[in-house]
Amino acid sequence: MIIFKVLLMASFCIYQGAAECTNRDQIQCGTNHYCVDFSSLCNGADSCEDNTDEEPTLCDVWRKTGCGYGGTRLCQRGRGQTCLSPREYCEAPCDDKDERLCQMVEDGRLEPYNEIVLRTNVYFAEVSGEEFLEKVNVTIEHPDCPHLYTRVGDHCLSIFFFGLVNWGEARAFCKMNGGDLLSFQDGFENFYEITRHLHENNITSDFWIGGAVRNKTWTWVDGNPIELGTPYWSLRTNPACNYRNQTISLKKSCNRYLQRPRKPTVGMCTALNFENFFYMSDEDCLAKKSPLCVAGKEPSERA
Repeated sequence: MIIFKVLLMASFCIYQGAAECTNRDQIQCGTNHYCVDFSSLCNGADSCEDNTDEEPTLCDVWRKTGCGYGGTRLCQRGRGQTCLSPREYCEAPCDDKDERLCQMVEDGRLEPYNEIVLRTNVYFAEVSGEEFLEKVNVTIEHPDCPHLYTRVGDHCLSIFFFGLVNWGEARAFCKMNGGDLLSFQDGFENFYEITRHLHENNITSDFWIGGAVRNKTWTWVDGNPIELGTPYWSLRTNPACNYRNQTISLKKSCNRYLQRPRKPTVGMCTALNFENFFYMSDEDCLAKKSPLCVAGKEPSERA
């Protein structure tokens, strides 16, 4: 029986230690995993059992709520004012918002007021840098490929997602780095493999690839013709199918979607656009997009 009680108490402690403050009206204590109501902060009782809810520098500010109820904060907006819960107060466009308190509320853990560190643009820039590095390994770096290229299937590609240039500049960039703009001439499996790679790695840029109109014909950069239609080209809406236009007969059928490239030709260079799920589209050659290059040689196998 004693062993059972000990196990029961241990289970209870583990449960308490693993608590998470999913309730918007609660915040986590400073040195443990207990959750306390905002309304119980600085009320004279050590609800956290570590005294972080009664910390003097925090309580000096917390008690100045401007409202009669301790769990709310006064939000001044122009000539109007209202009492809001701490999270509502921090989310609202209040004129007199205490950014330091709101930083603590956002972080979800109690801290002494004078130790709360406001996150600045430097912080967000560093986070952006970390996200950038995560993408580098799947866009411009791989041990099997030349510098600025990564391996996707049997090809070395430079997915230069952070550069924005026109089509001619994109091709010049690729050639300067020992390659050329990507073309799809070795089967649709390669096309799907590359577009899947972009989706799986959360790449949201638009990319120039190596197709353009020359002598009224869609060709790749090596002069070979581009295969039109499915599965490579994206769809577009048909402006002729406007069913609100009463001049169109109800008996007349109309294809609401047409496949690119447009006829007559408008955009004369090919791109993979994020909004089109990276299917090919015809675009203005002077628009700014990222280069998608393929290396002039195949990946090398590591020993």
